[in-house]
Order: sequence, then C-alpha cells, then structure tokens
Amino acid sequence: MISISKNRMWFCGTDARHLVRSPHYVEVLLSYGLGFVLYSAVCLFVHQIPLAQFFTLVGFGLCLYTFLEYWFHRQLLHSLLQSIHANHHREPSKLRIIMTPIFPVHLTDVVVVGALIVLLGRQIACGLNCGIALGQMIMDTTHVLFHAPNSPWLLRYARSYHLWHHYSTAHSTGSDSASRGDDYFGHTGNNNNNNTQQHHTHGLTTPFWDMIFGTLPNKWPVYARYPKLRYLQVPFPLLSFVMIAVILWWSTPPAPMSTPTPTRSTPSAAASSTSASTLTSTSTSTSRWWDVAFGPVQVRYLITSCLGACLAFPLVY
Repeated sequence: MISISKNRMWFCGTDARHLVRSPHYVEVLLSYGLGFVLYSAVCLFVHQIPLAQFFTLVGFGLCLYTFLEYWFHRQLLHSLLQSIHANHHREPSKLRIIMTPIFPVHLTDVVVVGALIVLLGRQIACGLNCGIALGQMIMDTTHVLFHAPNSPWLLRYARSYHLWHHYSTAHSTGSDSASRGDDYFGHTGNNNNNNTQQHHTHGLTTPFWDMIFGTLPNKWPVYARYPKLRYLQVPFPLLSFVMIAVILWWSTPPAPMSTPTPTRSTPSAAASSTSASTLTSTSTSTSRWWDVAFGPVQVRYLITSCLGACLAFPLVY
C-alpha cells in the first residue's frame, strides 16, 4: 500500500509526492471550480435550497473561508509547517512553489464539512462549502498575482499588504509610493531580510482577522498615512482592499497626462528597430509570465485534482 524508497513515497504502486506538490494554476482553477459546481448542484437540485438562500450561504462560506485562511497561515504555516513554508519566504518570487497543495486542502475540507454537518446540518454545510471552495480558488490565484510581475490595479493594496509580510524593512520609509501601494521594494530576487514582519499580516485576502487577533500591521504605510482606514474591515475576500483602492483613488485621482514637448532630434532607423524589438519582446514575455513560471500542465495531475474535489461529496449528498 504505502512504502518509502529512494527518497520517494509510493501509494498503491505510484509516486505519491505529487499529492503534496505545489500545483499548476490550471489545476487550482479546475479542482476548486469543479468542487464549487458539484456542491452547488447538490444544494440546488438535491437539497432544493432556494436561490436566495443559496447565495446567502455562499457569501457566509466566503466569510468563513477568510477565517480558515488566516488560521491556517498563522497557526500551521508559521508554526507546525514552518520549515516547509520557509521555502516560500526564502524565494517569494518563485511562483512555481506558491500554490497550496490541492490534496491536503481537500482532506482538510472533509474535516471542516464534517464539523459543519454536525453543527448546522447537511444542507447548510453544503452551501457553506461552496463558498469555501470559491474562497480557496480566489486566494490561490490572487496570491500568485501578489508575487507576479504584473498585478491588476484593484489588487495593488492587497499586494502591498501581503508583501509587507515578506519585506517589512523595505517599507520602513513610508514613502508616497508605499502609501499608494506601489511595488517599490523591488521584489525580483530572494528575500534575505531577517527582520520581516512574519508575525504580522497573516491575512492574504482580508486584514479583518489581523485586526481581530492583534496582528494588524499598524506601520503599513497605508494605515500609517490614513489611520482611519485600519477600521475599514470586512471578512470577505479582497473587498477591504478594493474599497481602499477606490477611496484613495477618489480622494486623490491620478494627475492628467501632460502633452510631451516635441523635440527636433529623431532616432536613427537602427535605434528605432532595436527599441521596437525590445518593446515587443518585453510585452510578450510580460504577457506570458505564467507559462514561464508554471510550465505545461500534465493530464495525470489534472485527474488527481478533479478526484480531490470529490472527497467531501459523499458527506453533503
């Protein structure tokens, strides 16, 4: 059944190390997306939960997930599994090791769903688990974007907040770029900073639970410059950071673009060609950074991810 030989773990004759590996982003989208669809179908067609109640349960499930995310990051990754999680802190820009292993997440989900069934009943547990699956997918995908070369504008403060967890002393200047949430700390290499705020900022998609449990980074430049924003907390994925982005954009909109002054000098044809080719290669590499980081997806891993999504299915059916 289970044996270990030559630094490999075998389960039923196959190498089982891929069950605890950091997955491809396609596996994440497929596994948790499939889980969301399956549990939603059970809620709507088996338990016949009204649509309004279903969306309410999904919303509460997303809120519950933010607590599970905080607790897992603080109590497990920075305590029991600190030696494993240290790899991510040593190489935070290595996207290939960022995603949470899928199979352990689904095993944990079985325990959570079982507890919810005992406490709240099968129907409510099924609806809440839809939100949990959706929250896990949001967290994993946005976590990659926090460490990726490009990140959407609405995630700029969420990215800055999480990277404070990795690069605290680089934030100590409290510069304007810091308060705007810009990636001013040059996160392109390894994290060799020994004075990080790893005991703070454990929430990835919301700072709400950091505020509740006393791990809110009050020196984060946004909170330092706008103290009242630290009370703008919602236990819902990304909503607090989106509200901060909208409020700060509305209060200090970006300056209008100025018309450049024309110059008489014109670049040579060779220089223009070089600049064009450089721009093209840069835009191409920038737009395909995920392919470089993750590489091709393997079908056997996709199958395993889909099977993992079905682990809690017998409990809620």
